[in-house]
Amino acid sequence: MGTMSIKKEYDVSIFHADSVASYALELSAALRNAGVRAWMEAEIAPGIPHTQERWIPEVKRALEGTQVHVALLTPTMWKSPTACFATGGASSHVLRVPGAKLILVLKEGYTRADIPPVLRAAAPIVVDANKLSAKQLAAQLLPLLPNSVGPAVENAQSGRTKASRLRANRKSGPTPKRHAPPKKTAQSA
Repeated sequence: MGTMSIKKEYDVSIFHADSVASYALELSAALRNAGVRAWMEAEIAPGIPHTQERWIPEVKRALEGTQVHVALLTPTMWKSPTACFATGGASSHVLRVPGAKLILVLKEGYTRADIPPVLRAAAPIVVDANKLSAKQLAAQLLPLLPNSVGPAVENAQSGRTKASRLRANRKSGPTPKRHAPPKKTAQSA
């Protein structure tokens, strides 16, 4: 009996502490601009309290619907119960599901030595982004994500967005019309 392929709802889930929320939003936007289906906690409807009945099922759904999990690690992250739950869930998912990946992104002075053993057990990919912009980080993450090949990766790495490509095309003017070569007729053959 063959293995069943499960269609994933997202390409990547992103978890973070409040201190890097704007960075996480920029990262998500850069990935989405490159065609990546990204999920963040901010996707949970505003006003949903972080309760076991409402919030936890949404995070679990995102974890199960994603093959790659990115956790932005900061010194303050471990003070947030929601960030701890989500990152721990991502680590657990990676240990249970073949092919799942955990990418730990170091921010705000966080170092490899600061990574807790429980996260190291998931054999994570570690990216030191202490000096990277969100767009630069997105360019580094793209080759690690499913369905992220070709022009989307190249454009993200060059910093060109879909909107900037469209603007560049408009500035260069209309595409010249190509004339087809004359058709051969029985007389010209």
